[in-house]
Amino acid sequence: MSYSRWGSSRWYTYWTVYCRECNKCECNIRDHQSFEIDCCLDFTYRELKDDIDACIEKVKMFKVDRDIFAFNYECISEADILELKSYMLRFIEDVEDSEELID
Repeated sequence: MSYSRWGSSRWYTYWTVYCRECNKCECNIRDHQSFEIDCCLDFTYRELKDDIDACIEKVKMFKVDRDIFAFNYECISEADILELKSYMLRFIEDVEDSEELID
């Protein structure tokens, strides 16, 4: 599920089906659900729930230099951070509301 896209936001964020904890594409464990940012950085539900501000700090320090990506988040605005945090909070809420996930 997408929370934002580059066309209308600085961010491309979504709830991904890949579970890095289980190393598989389908996982029904609540803590393993993953929120991905710009196809290059992700956080599990548990990471966001435990310390969303630490996750935001990791985003600020993250750099990517690939053929198709060239991101440097060190200069993002406070408004951009607040927007990203709102998507993270929506993801947390959606994970908590899901009846298909187990604890």
